Amino acid sequence: MATPRESLIPNSTQVPNVLLDLVIPRLPSPEHGMVLLYICRRTFGFGKKSDRIGLSQFVKGIKSKEGQQLDHGSGISLSTVRRVLEDLEAAGIVLRTAGKNGVSNGYRINLSIEPEEAVRKAQASFDKRSTTRKASRKQPTLFGANNPVPLGSRVFPGNTPPCSTEGQGTLLPRGTTQNKGNQGKQSIAGETPAPSRFKEFLKWYEDLATRTRSLKLPLKVTAAGQSNLGKFLQKYKPEWDLMEQLALYFLVDPHYRQFSPGLETFLSAGIMNGLLNDASNREDFWKKVDGYVVRYLRTGEPAESMSEQQRKHIATSVAELLAGMKAPAVTVPE
Repeated sequence: MATPRESLIPNSTQVPNVLLDLVIPRLPSPEHGMVLLYICRRTFGFGKKSDRIGLSQFVKGIKSKEGQQLDHGSGISLSTVRRVLEDLEAAGIVLRTAGKNGVSNGYRINLSIEPEEAVRKAQASFDKRSTTRKASRKQPTLFGANNPVPLGSRVFPGNTPPCSTEGQGTLLPRGTTQNKGNQGKQSIAGETPAPSRFKEFLKWYEDLATRTRSLKLPLKVTAAGQSNLGKFLQKYKPEWDLMEQLALYFLVDPHYRQFSPGLETFLSAGIMNGLLNDASNREDFWKKVDGYVVRYLRTGEPAESMSEQQRKHIATSVAELLAGMKAPAVTVPE
């Protein structure tokens, strides 16, 4: 019969003592240690210095080709994994390995770290993001706190339901409608009853936020979010297609994923102004939007980019909305 010591040697993973003794206990959260240990398992546990680990593997683990569950990942959500990896990389504890086109999901543990410095940098990265998120919750709204818009008011432009997939799922250009009897007519604020349009957008936003942010519980738009949306639409009268694309970009793009997915956050002055400036100034903004639409909204359909005419309509919407807001330019960091 094998002794206890001998029985522990096979099928084991080496974890450097410096991580167990001086780093993991002092990281900003238990989740940081869980992700770090999973990287140890996927690298040192298989006799490797580095390994390609997909984000889905961090979250759900790995299955064999036959469907057998080989491991259960780190046991934490996708959004948390992203934030934790950001901190560990900023601290130099985890290093990315080079890949094709400069993009890689390969990770390795840096065994040359200085523990005190690494822990300090990890905490600094964590604190910086926490401060940013708190600030976003305190963002001034784009409208006054008084006179909320009742759901029954007729203030919403256009006849396009949120994220229509009719006609190959293309997003309609500014000022057009889907109703056959109204084709070619300009949108007029108030020409369509508000409640159904308003509720459709809220339901679409809740579903999209839940899916794209991998939320464990379905997102429910708060009363404050509903009121803010009504006031925003009444004051600025944006087109529905523009609102949908800005919301999609906010929920999916890596930079904005650090912020709460709540509708009130999306409509805050800093976030909305940053999104509009991105749409107006970043060359890759609409290309990224195309990719997000194909990935999250057009399942089973071929990729189809907006026409040049549609882009011009959207660009006009962005310019008009920015001008109407009269808010100072905001440069969103890369």
